[in-house]
Amino acid sequence: MAVQVYGVDQTYVQSFLPQVAVDDDAPLTSTRLTQIISAAAAEFNGLARRAGIDPATDIAADTTTDLYANAQRLVFELARPWILSAAHGTIVVAAEVEVIRQRALDTMLAFAARPQALGEVPATATPRFRSSTHALGLDTTEYHRANRRQFDGARGRTSDPDDIYRN
Repeated sequence: MAVQVYGVDQTYVQSFLPQVAVDDDAPLTSTRLTQIISAAAAEFNGLARRAGIDPATDIAADTTTDLYANAQRLVFELARPWILSAAHGTIVVAAEVEVIRQRALDTMLAFAARPQALGEVPATATPRFRSSTHALGLDTTEYHRANRRQFDGARGRTSDPDDIYRN
């Protein structure tokens, strides 16, 4: 099965990076560009799957949604540092690439924390980062949280004013 790239191709890339030459005799060939885009898309797709979003059916099925446009943008943002490095050389664009890469990673972390921010996603989509409390299915009411505190002397404490354990 091919990696879903959300329409990110040479034309899409060059609309945002017209200074990048993609040619058989340029440092960045169309084959290399396709590899970079596929790798970035695979990274995004893995995160989407982890969040409960199927790239093919939930995102790529309708190219007119906000979710599709945001997926397209994120794939490009993830690929952009590598495209610039391949086209101009890593040393030449190192500072710029680091800023772009960090911005892309921050955006991906925001997506992982709240997938609904990119558009309408399936009801089954869940944030990627979950605490051990959520993963274990533990009750998060104050009473149960306090009773899990075994070793710091706070076991059984609550915020009630008549709590006998309060100072």
